[in-house]
Amino acid sequence: MTIVLSKPVVDFGIVTTNPDRMTEFYGTTMGRPQLDPIQMDGFSISRFQLGDTVLKVLVYDAEPTATAAIGGIGDGTGIRYLTISVANLSELLEACRASDTGSVVDEPVEVRPGAWIAFVADPDGNIIELVQRGGTL
Repeated sequence: MTIVLSKPVVDFGIVTTNPDRMTEFYGTTMGRPQLDPIQMDGFSISRFQLGDTVLKVLVYDAEPTATAAIGGIGDGTGIRYLTISVANLSELLEACRASDTGSVVDEPVEVRPGAWIAFVADPDGNIIELVQRGGTL
């Protein structure tokens, strides 16, 4: 048995207790369009368009009692970071440096000719790998 996809990408959700700063980071700092919010019994979802992917920021009415492991991507197991391919790496890093919601975790590194990666963190400390393929910074 295999998964038969009805959509060619995977959406993902981040649970937070910090919705205003998370919305500012993904909507303003990262410049992603915000989709209509969804209110369900016990939680609400703010949604942001990332190409064909939807990033969902969930806030539960009852605050979660456990938190995710903190630290860098090698400091724990499980899902530790997400990767976003971009064409404007330098601009996004500057936006993170200028904001009070995001931070640059690792400066850009050219991993092979014309391929650059850098890591940033959202207000909750979730790590995002930004990848730019082609060109220079």
